[in-house]
Amino acid sequence: MWAWRDNGKDVGRHKAMRYCRNLRLAKYSDWRLAAIDELEGIYDHKSATSGENPRSPWHDAEYMTFSVKGNLFLTSDREWSSTPEIDENGRASNASFRYFDLQTGSREKGFEDIAEGDFMPALCVRSPRN
Repeated sequence: MWAWRDNGKDVGRHKAMRYCRNLRLAKYSDWRLAAIDELEGIYDHKSATSGENPRSPWHDAEYMTFSVKGNLFLTSDREWSSTPEIDENGRASNASFRYFDLQTGSREKGFEDIAEGDFMPALCVRSPRN
């Protein structure tokens, strides 16, 4: 189950995770940041879903389209995932996490360190209960 929209603003990965953890939506409280495979699963290059590039110091809010399945409302062409980057020894990196680019359909590497400047929205998901 997907939240119907992302959090609406660019944040660091820790804030993105906290946003999903604290989300209370549709009577559920078990939301989490989507994994990279889940984000890739909603990508569809044939789709054109409405979205918005939020207002910033450089421009007013502007309409955009994103290549995703479903009725999601997004505010960026890239979204954080909860999936860590794996180093050459097969270990999860504490500094680098994957994000998914919804314009190109590619998995990218983002950095945990605020100094690296990686800020993007959080799109939350929850797992079905058996």
